[in-house]
Amino acid sequence: MAGGGPVYGHRFVWASTMARDELPYSVEVSFGAVSGRDGFLVDNQGMLIREAKDRLEQMLAEIETGERSDTLTPGAVVKAFQSFAAIPASDCAPVDEDGDGVLAQFGTNGSRGTQEFSVDLSRQFIEAGDDGSTWQLSCTLYWDPTPDTTALGSGSLWSFDTSPEDFFRNAVLLPGWKWALGTSKRPNSRDITLDQA
Repeated sequence: MAGGGPVYGHRFVWASTMARDELPYSVEVSFGAVSGRDGFLVDNQGMLIREAKDRLEQMLAEIETGERSDTLTPGAVVKAFQSFAAIPASDCAPVDEDGDGVLAQFGTNGSRGTQEFSVDLSRQFIEAGDDGSTWQLSCTLYWDPTPDTTALGSGSLWSFDTSPEDFFRNAVLLPGWKWALGTSKRPNSRDITLDQA
């Protein structure tokens, strides 16, 4: 980053080396050039927290169109969220102050009035400043529970103190996400919410 000019980001491809029946997909994400001065992507000037939901919905809609499907696969959601997580939010506290992080979680609960199994990717933003509010943008996929999904229990993983590559690699290995990525059952629904925590 010497001289304040752009430093070209990296590209990684993560393909499962697991047995065919364990995780049958691969993910590729490209990170653009990064300015040495401000850390923002040169080819993507970021977003504001209040724009995050619209940005994620737009990214998911583009993938849906490409898949020619009414319902996204969990793998497509992971791929979109990886790209989405790389977009800086210009009005949140720095990442090294836990101002921007990603949460992967799964479990069976009745938060919508009936028992459902869900997997979720959430991005948490803390607004910059001393009194910054905390916001969570969540993308949740829901299925009817089965004995198999109930037996998975629940779990979660935060991205803090890890690289994006390592976080997403480990997130898809969580038992609930591993099930979601390996099942042929389409989710019943998908919710995207942006709420102040």
